[in-house]
Amino acid sequence: MSMLLLVAALAVQNPASSAQAPQAEHVIENPQWIRFPQVDFERLARDGDIPVGEVVLNCAVTVEGRLTDCVIVSDTSRSRRLGPAARRAARAGLIQPRRVDGLPELMRVSYTIRIEEQN
Repeated sequence: MSMLLLVAALAVQNPASSAQAPQAEHVIENPQWIRFPQVDFERLARDGDIPVGEVVLNCAVTVEGRLTDCVIVSDTSRSRRLGPAARRAARAGLIQPRRVDGLPELMRVSYTIRIEEQN
């Protein structure tokens, strides 16, 4: 008899007890690139040497998947020209934003563009 009372007491303390309705499972789709931003290397070459290095951007993503409000987090290129070029390129980027139950969510995304020297 005491065993039944103990089990009943534990069941009452369980958050998924009958006193509360269980949470419905949500369908979550993670973000995916549709069109990754491409830096205009021809423009960079016209303006001088192509800057070797790495730039990290952090951008807001609209529910339509457009990149906005991009901030240069870091730019290791010697001339610091890669960051502004990457930010310009972000305007053409397109990402499928995170979706919960089919509805897109506003979000931010960070990504890296790296240019390495070719030997």
